[in-house]
Amino acid sequence: MIADWTVKKPAIADYLRAHGRVGIPYYQVIPANRGKIIELPAVIFPEDIIKALQEALKG
Repeated sequence: MIADWTVKKPAIADYLRAHGRVGIPYYQVIPANRGKIIELPAVIFPEDIIKALQEALKG
């Protein structure tokens, strides 16, 4: 999912707020099996992505 927030949209603000965030970037890994969403920090490194993907595969 990609959300363009160059024009402030209430739906995006609501989604961020529901996840305890106030702005972007906001990165998530959403497991294919609809498991728990894995949130990543605002500044990400390759290791963060690899770890999140491995966690998502464990389901």
